[in-house]
Amino acid sequence: MTLPTPSPPDLGERTRKARGPARGATLMLSVALLSACANAPTGPSQPTTTTLNVSYLQPTDLPATSSDPSCPHHYAPSNLTLTTSWGESVRLQPAGDRVFTGVVTARPGAHWMRLIDIAWCGSDLGALAARGLSVNGIQLGQLQLLEDSTSAFRFTVSESGAVRP
Repeated sequence: MTLPTPSPPDLGERTRKARGPARGATLMLSVALLSACANAPTGPSQPTTTTLNVSYLQPTDLPATSSDPSCPHHYAPSNLTLTTSWGESVRLQPAGDRVFTGVVTARPGAHWMRLIDIAWCGSDLGALAARGLSVNGIQLGQLQLLEDSTSAFRFTVSESGAVRP
């Protein structure tokens, strides 16, 4: 036994009869919905990034140059290269007497950076700069030991873009 399929109600008749304020309200609602859909984001929102102006003031009291020429020879190609925890690297450019600058971008969160400077080759750290680095005018202090037993300058970037050592 087959049951008859009910036919859908004829909305066309009711729609055709709508006049005056009801029809205007329906039209305004339709336009508002279309506008909202057109302005809706089309994909996942991208996290904000902050421009970090990095400057390095090369200290004048660096350790005596090592008698082993392998340190400056080995690190010369990467001299004054800044590397970051998020994989960005930049070679700092001269900006004055013993001052070098560069720009990177970062998302909010905890980060670290390292700087190779062959002038440090006489230290126990090899060519790793141990001080003199600042980000957006904030001095990062001295190197800190990371979880993987390497050293780097630690800092955080807030949602508003503020840098804290």
